[in-house]
Order: sequence, then C-alpha cells, then structure tokens
Amino acid sequence: MNPMVEEFKSLPDLLKNVFQTLDDSARESLHPELCLSLKHVYFAGCGDSHFAPLSMELAFTKLSGLPVTAMRSMKFARYFAGNLPKLG
Repeated sequence: MNPMVEEFKSLPDLLKNVFQTLDDSARESLHPELCLSLKHVYFAGCGDSHFAPLSMELAFTKLSGLPVTAMRSMKFARYFAGNLPKLG
C-alpha cells in the first residue's frame, strides 16, 4: 500500500495515544478560572506555526465558543500586542 495512505490511516491511533498526555498537561498548566475568563484567543506564528492555527481557527471558535484570531507573529507583536483591549 501507499506509504502516505498508511500514514493517514495511522493518525487516529496516534491521536488516541497522545491525547491523554496532552489533556493532563493542559489541565495542570491552565487554571479553570483563567480558561473561563477568556474573551478572545489570539494565535501568532510564522511559517508552519502560523498555518497550523489558520487551519484550525474555525474549529477552535466552534468548540470553544470564543472568537479566535490567527495572525503572523510580526503583525501580532508590532500592531496588536500593545493594543489589546483590557478584558479582565
């Protein structure tokens, strides 16, 4: 069989294997009160780390119920970071 097809078929098992570790880590790192206080989520990156959030922007918005903005790191750092609204 095609190696690329095999890799695609292996992804569900990979996600099952890493999900619990990622979930545990997120729960230990992020306090529930902090998560509940979020009003908007910004993702910033360059190259692949920019395209990954772009590809999941809609899904994250649908799953979290929060507005999400993905942008290039330079744009975020120069124009947005210093002008973010005070939301609590």
